[in-house]
Amino acid sequence: KKIVTKKILPLLMSVVLISSLFVGCRKETNGGKTNNSDEITITVLNWMDTDYTDAPMMREIAKKYSEEHEGINIEIITDSGVDSAAVAQLAQAGAMPDVFFVSDLYSTVVNDWSIDLTPYFEADPRTENYVQYLRDLMTYNGKLHGMCSLILGNCTLVNVDAVNKYNLQLPGYDWTIDEYMNLVLGTTVRGESIGAHIAQDMLRYLPMQYDPTLNWYSFDMEKYAFRFDDAWIKSVNKIKEISDAKASITESIDQMGREWTIADADEAEAVLSTRLTWMQDNIGTLEDPWLTGHLGTTIFGSWTIPTMESQALWSDFEWDIYPFPVAEKGNSPAAPQMVEFMSVSTACPEEERQAAYDFLSWFCLSEEAYQFKADYIKNYSHAQAVADNPDLPYETIARQLVLGFVPPVKDECFTKIMYETYPELAKKEGWRWMWENIDKGYCDLSRIVPGWNEAYLNYINESLIVSIYSGKRTAADMAKEMEELCNAEISERLSEMVGK
Repeated sequence: KKIVTKKILPLLMSVVLISSLFVGCRKETNGGKTNNSDEITITVLNWMDTDYTDAPMMREIAKKYSEEHEGINIEIITDSGVDSAAVAQLAQAGAMPDVFFVSDLYSTVVNDWSIDLTPYFEADPRTENYVQYLRDLMTYNGKLHGMCSLILGNCTLVNVDAVNKYNLQLPGYDWTIDEYMNLVLGTTVRGESIGAHIAQDMLRYLPMQYDPTLNWYSFDMEKYAFRFDDAWIKSVNKIKEISDAKASITESIDQMGREWTIADADEAEAVLSTRLTWMQDNIGTLEDPWLTGHLGTTIFGSWTIPTMESQALWSDFEWDIYPFPVAEKGNSPAAPQMVEFMSVSTACPEEERQAAYDFLSWFCLSEEAYQFKADYIKNYSHAQAVADNPDLPYETIARQLVLGFVPPVKDECFTKIMYETYPELAKKEGWRWMWENIDKGYCDLSRIVPGWNEAYLNYINESLIVSIYSGKRTAADMAKEMEELCNAEISERLSEMVGK
């Protein structure tokens, strides 16, 4: 059978994290325990183990589950990647794992890698408060192709000291897009500070603030197509305003050229030098602009904030965590998320699929597993991890682990674990907002919508940088053209999924 793969943007994460906020936990039982004398081995491929940084933790999780479930042995795969190309290689070699990381829905459906989880999911008491939109995203042609293994939050950080230094008004947590613009522009002072790092990232969120029927990056889930209409045009024009004011790092220096796109080494070096000179002259530093207090606002993920919290540089200035700004006062901010999915493979023998699902459910949804991860992280020792795992490359084993995600279940027991892990962060309203609203969220669609990455990289990103921010064309001029090109990418891949 032909294996179809799809390149996806890797989720860059150097640490493991965990967080939460929900309502009413049930006690865990050993429901998956079996008295069978014949041991079942369930092989598992997940990003947590294949990059080695947290493979030691994954192995401890497997050990715990195997010890507590008689007749079940969980075997962690650590010698393969997790993207669709890596999974395709395993499938072609007849080594497809029983439980695997779903890197993208398209490849999973086209190659028939996943069983339909629906009957297992619907019989599982742990899924009672599972976030519904995540189930909907992974359901294609009536079949559920993946269970969410974690939710990571996104938020905006505000440099409170910079706001005060430049005599600006600190907005409330119900701030608007106009107030965000005032902060970005107002904290941009040549040679001292700049308002944003990558303002364009706001385009993931702004269109749906203007039009709640839209999703991530102006995608309409009901029509299953990009809609670059008034909400998108208005959002792009806001970022263009920031770009014109030289109030965002990336939008400013990308107009000078991007050295990684230039083949000639000398020319690339000259472009890089120009970019660095601009940064020094305009921001006042070539060090991390946020950690050194030279950045007014920035977008952060929950997987990074706890690691930054522990760095002494943060103590040099006051900062706060904000939800994303809304179009008008009184509107509710959407909660953007990054998510991961796992599933049981069709290569898993039918008689072992229940056992494979039971581990998947326990790993992704149980309070017991989440608490175990939190405890492991609290007590983590790099030296001990190295000593216990001599077969893993020393340089890749994480020196620090962080709890920065929550299970996809609305339940206060997970929030309690998160807040006990990071009591100082729990005092910040913006941090709590991320976890209180997981059921009202929406997520990065790059792993869900077929052709998403091709559309973004080939058309959206290039059009914004080359044509719109440079002033050659306007968002209104390009909207229809971009919409047609992007949706053609989506349609092409959807056609390959017909009948699957």
